[in-house]
Amino acid sequence: MNKPTTFTLGVVKVTDKGKLYVEYETEKGSYIFDSNQIPHPDMHEALRELRTYLADSNALRSHRELKFPPKSGAEQVLEQLDKLVYDSVQVSGVSLSGDEKHLAAVITGKHNVHGTAVAMNSPRISTNGDTFKFETDLFRAIDKVREEARMFIFEDKQFQSEIFKGDGEEKGKKKAEKVPADVDAKA
Repeated sequence: MNKPTTFTLGVVKVTDKGKLYVEYETEKGSYIFDSNQIPHPDMHEALRELRTYLADSNALRSHRELKFPPKSGAEQVLEQLDKLVYDSVQVSGVSLSGDEKHLAAVITGKHNVHGTAVAMNSPRISTNGDTFKFETDLFRAIDKVREEARMFIFEDKQFQSEIFKGDGEEKGKKKAEKVPADVDAKA
């Protein structure tokens, strides 16, 4: 069993067909793993945990800026509005860039607006920032997504993972070398 000693997640997303797409690096190189398998429910739950950060980074809870007198009962209404907002957001993936000291993330997903799914991305959120005041919690949640992606690839933790056993080998296609900038794109 040749499990990698390093695993660096670049991109993970659930495709429109419900399959998992992962870009990652190990000490052996960079890989793209475009799976035809459905991810384990734990991956869906890990991505679901990111929906509050996607919603809040896009200021979808502006109702929290309203001022109410104490004991007005408004808190219950605000909590119901929070739930409506969070339930209208679906996270499909996350992209990571940078190194461990300067890691940044962009969360991708959809926001249901009057029955229509509208694509939505978070801004680039850095581990070194404090713009949103939730960066530390966000990256803890992203660690869960990262671990689920690692287990999906190297331990075959998929929807029916009890049927499969992983061998720990690299999976996916090796990333192609980047095309030099001076090459004509029309060629």
